[in-house]
Amino acid sequence: MSTEERFFTERRQGLYYALVERNAEIGGLYRSALRELSRAIEAGEQPSHVGLICHSMREFMGGLPGIFSAEVRKRDGDADKLVQDLPTMAAKYPDMDLELDQKEIPVPREIAGQLGRIIISQREIAGRIRANQRLLLTGDAGLHSRDISTWNGLYRFFQGHTHWDRGTRSKPLPTDERLNEKIALVDDLMEPRVRPFLEGRPAVDDLLKRLNGEGAQDA
Repeated sequence: MSTEERFFTERRQGLYYALVERNAEIGGLYRSALRELSRAIEAGEQPSHVGLICHSMREFMGGLPGIFSAEVRKRDGDADKLVQDLPTMAAKYPDMDLELDQKEIPVPREIAGQLGRIIISQREIAGRIRANQRLLLTGDAGLHSRDISTWNGLYRFFQGHTHWDRGTRSKPLPTDERLNEKIALVDDLMEPRVRPFLEGRPAVDDLLKRLNGEGAQDA
């Protein structure tokens, strides 16, 4: 069995085609992760190899709820700007020392207000992510499921290996086998939502084959 066949199994091919029918970009992220996982790498490529796989899977998992429900909460574009504006704002107060060795550190009202908005924004982001995950795994943004904890753990795993230079150099990189195991768990969790599209596909494939065959005979 070739490496390509090993990781892009018949089951995953079905999942991929069903995903592409819903959203080509989201399906493409899933396929990109599997294609990189199947690639034979050279010495020194392991960090980038793992990073590419994990980045694709993180983005895939983040975008997946949106292709199955119109109720998905969209990302607030202002959240990043709040953080980006903070250094410029802090530059107005050169005497501010956030590293004072004391229990409470005084900060200007403007800085405190911005920090408060960032905290609120991050809470809202966490709530949005949880609600979207519930929609994907249960069909209801308010329902809880043990699968959500598993999904969160998988998301954190991929996120933790997305950027090699962000505190991950000291951690051993996951092997292809371990990455494949993690992706297989994602397959297990998403398959119930994808299954309705898989069930209708054989009939469509048979119809296309018949039409293609008839077209070839007419020619």
